[in-house]
Amino acid sequence: MLENLLEELDRLELAKYSSLLINLYQDDDVYTAEACLDDEELIIGRDNPFFICDSGLPWEKVLKEAGKILKKYIKDNQDKYKHFKSISYGFADGDECFIKKHVKKHRPAHYSAEDFMSFPPEKLYCWLTVYSNENLKNKHGREIFELDYKNMTDEEKQYWSKLLAENFNYEKYYDE
Repeated sequence: MLENLLEELDRLELAKYSSLLINLYQDDDVYTAEACLDDEELIIGRDNPFFICDSGLPWEKVLKEAGKILKKYIKDNQDKYKHFKSISYGFADGDECFIKKHVKKHRPAHYSAEDFMSFPPEKLYCWLTVYSNENLKNKHGREIFELDYKNMTDEEKQYWSKLLAENFNYEKYYDE
């Protein structure tokens, strides 16, 4: 039972950890789980995984039910888990589902034309399409989207790098 794994976690001094991942596994005849704290600094259930249920259920249903149990448990015991920056679960070979996700903040940056010149042409093209401000998009939008970045000359790269540096949408950059 997944609850047994959670009870085992409760016996630990959780305050010294900042991330929790519950890995689910589908074995031949059963579904099992383990807990990884701080990117495998401590693993509970690796050698003796916790039984969840028989393998008669589809994995999607097991994932959904495990998520419900974990979310409810974390909510009901929020004082024990509030310090965690990240709490997630999922099948070890699948997508990770987040209950609580650490959001990294961008450090303030200011990009120059030289910074953009160091980008490979495809990255410069992507940043032009995404981070150009309205002024640049209104004036050169069609040109930007029709750029042949695979055959971009150094002069073209310098031109577009300068324009992007002068018309960079920092607000959009920091919102992502």
